[in-house]
Amino acid sequence: MGVSLTIESIFYATVGELDLLVGFETEACSGATGHAEALIDEYRPDYIVGSVHHVDDFPIDYNADAYRQAVSQNGGRYFDIQYDLINRLCPSVVAYFDLIRLFDPYPKMDKVGNPGYGWQNNQSG
Repeated sequence: MGVSLTIESIFYATVGELDLLVGFETEACSGATGHAEALIDEYRPDYIVGSVHHVDDFPIDYNADAYRQAVSQNGGRYFDIQYDLINRLCPSVVAYFDLIRLFDPYPKMDKVGNPGYGWQNNQSG
């Protein structure tokens, strides 16, 4: 006979001994952000992790072919989608800040401001 553990049973069994936080990871594909908002309203998690694994519903981290398709369709929207997710959900943690570069053929940058990445290295003070 096995032991059935749930978050709730662990929570009540460890009151005063263990601080157990409950949270979830979000996504930004069609409908996911609205669903996350509903989950936050209903369950009030202790934290959420904001993640973007899709650009306009194309996966960017499945394999190199899917990545190329996502980037060719509208890869430049990755950071816009991430910005929207951050503003709408206010996640405690933003995961994979640059996941869009996972299969990038030029993954190493010597400095911020490398041409072609849309970064600006502002040293004007």
